[in-house]
Amino acid sequence: MPDEELAIQQLNEDRAQEEQAQKKPKKTQPVSKISGVEFALIFLVAILKDAIDGGATISVFGISLIPIINIIAILILWFWCICKLHKFPTKRFISSAGIEFIPVLSALPMWTFFILSLYLEHLDLTPEVLKKVLKSPTGKT
Repeated sequence: MPDEELAIQQLNEDRAQEEQAQKKPKKTQPVSKISGVEFALIFLVAILKDAIDGGATISVFGISLIPIINIIAILILWFWCICKLHKFPTKRFISSAGIEFIPVLSALPMWTFFILSLYLEHLDLTPEVLKKVLKSPTGKT
């Protein structure tokens, strides 16, 4: 009997340790390394998108193409983030996308800042001030 009680107690302790390990937040790590070439290509997409926003309005038959270009850029960057990151940077992505649809603020280079912040975070070169801004109160980005 004492052996059974000891075994049950050990099992309970092991389960408690497993539950504690599962509750600990895991640091977001990229699925794979972001190469310099890959960064250059996705950064180029962001820069081109922001340059179009800062430039003249593009229209065909009186219909503005800026919202269509916004949606295409959002889909490209969303797909890239899904493929490369374990955890999607939801707050940063939504805030960048939201600002792109506000007429006056859409001239800001939000996608360029978004990609640059992800790459700096990937390289662990994010300045301490920016780390505090990128972190939410819950500790998730």
